[in-house]
Amino acid sequence: MTASALVVEDAEGLREMVAAVLEFDCWKVVAVGTAEEAVDAAGSQHFDVALVDVRLGGRNGLELARTLRGMDSSLPILLSTGLDPSEVEMHPAVVEIGIVGVLEKPYDPDMLCRAIAEAARSVTGRH
Repeated sequence: MTASALVVEDAEGLREMVAAVLEFDCWKVVAVGTAEEAVDAAGSQHFDVALVDVRLGGRNGLELARTLRGMDSSLPILLSTGLDPSEVEMHPAVVEIGIVGVLEKPYDPDMLCRAIAEAARSVTGRH
């Protein structure tokens, strides 16, 4: 069974690149550009991991992560940011929500695949 990833990124080109890299690495990917689309997707199917942009147009990525956590308490959630990751990691909500990691943009494709797989393995033992 192929593991699935929810990618939430408002920058279309980056969203498409992340989806392509993960699909090449044998992931089933649902890539969306808004928090609302992410909530709809998470409400209609199970994901093994989620990658959420910290700054989404119209909504904070931490707020979305909190919503996703409420929908699935075992979902491993990674945040992605163009900011200094240490600034994001220190935010109290990161610990409260149970974020498993923060990835810095731009991504190295190998590092991205490793981080996604490790996050999924942390809960499911798969991929």
